[in-house]
Amino acid sequence: MTETLPVQISRDGLHELSVPAEIRVTGAFDIGVTNHGESVHLHVHLEDALADVASVPATNHFLEADDRRSIPVEMAPPESTFRGKVKLVSAHGSCTRYVDVVVEPPEAAEQTVRVDESLAHPQERPPTPSPAVAAVDDPRTLAALASALVLVVGVVVAVLANSLVVTVGVLFVLVAVLGAIAWTAR
Repeated sequence: MTETLPVQISRDGLHELSVPAEIRVTGAFDIGVTNHGESVHLHVHLEDALADVASVPATNHFLEADDRRSIPVEMAPPESTFRGKVKLVSAHGSCTRYVDVVVEPPEAAEQTVRVDESLAHPQERPPTPSPAVAAVDDPRTLAALASALVLVVGVVVAVLANSLVVTVGVLFVLVAVLGAIAWTAR
């Protein structure tokens, strides 16, 4: 989460800057500017130790009336605590304010990943079908099972009918079923 230095322009009077006296950060932060009045120029300058390790992409900003802007101050998280200043100047010198910036190294506790309590319990999973049930869902398996059923019924009919015509018909169906099984297996 990026920390923000709030800057209010023209809230308390024309070109007046309202800023906190100090801000504590653990690395890069944003300068959140809100202009409550007419159009104005804002100059941002980093001073002291902050100027050595941090940077702003642009130092001069023109804000329209009722404009809002976030100005990034880029830096790596420090290894030890240090102090610096941000100088803010509105309307070409009409108002100047300094904000003390205390940059502290991030604590080890802040570097851990916070886990939501809902993740502590396993989620329900739908039951996985047994391999036999999964095989029945395959269209080729269903075709082979249907063909085998037709084959068994045909053999039973041929044995019970004791007729040459029925036996030839069953043999014909048997060859067709075996051909269908071979066709679906490839």
